[in-house]
Amino acid sequence: MKDHTEFEDVYLYAVEALIVAAGFAASPLTPGLAALAVIMITLTFRDAYTHNQNAPPAFQYYLDSAGDAAAASLFLIASQILARLISPSMALPAQLMYRGMLVCMPLLATLRMVFRQRLDSGASFQGPGWTAEQIYRRIWLLNALWLVLFYGVIAQTVTDRPNYFPDFLRGLPIVSFGVWVRACSASRCALAFL
Repeated sequence: MKDHTEFEDVYLYAVEALIVAAGFAASPLTPGLAALAVIMITLTFRDAYTHNQNAPPAFQYYLDSAGDAAAASLFLIASQILARLISPSMALPAQLMYRGMLVCMPLLATLRMVFRQRLDSGASFQGPGWTAEQIYRRIWLLNALWLVLFYGVIAQTVTDRPNYFPDFLRGLPIVSFGVWVRACSASRCALAFL
């Protein structure tokens, strides 16, 4: 189990505050500081009352990180609704609030996942006992699938203009890949005869 120090908590809190401040940097000063305060207080209460000090199982570990972002989002929205009712000048503009949430919440969830105490998994890779050749072939297959999907997207983005030059250029990666495969197979055949 990874040791969790007080320094890491302070560092995490400072980085979280920087992420929230960066996410709401375009907002006016007072509403931005109010959003920062609401999110940081929510995360502090969530740390104090919902997280167990013992390292949770893997599923709970990821669920807690997503729950942190969801709780921060919920309380931010609730605070902005309350601010609009009591003092509209203290509320964030809606577009800035949603943009800030879109930037901050995934980053906060990821950051908290990185810094949260977790179980050591032992080996870095616990696969099904494949050989290096089997892993290589599986990766090659995944790369080939990615390439087919990539070329499919390229092929689907043609325009309806006749004889449009960029449409001609979209076919070049497919042709160049075919030439490369043919050259590789020819060089393998030449190496096989040596």
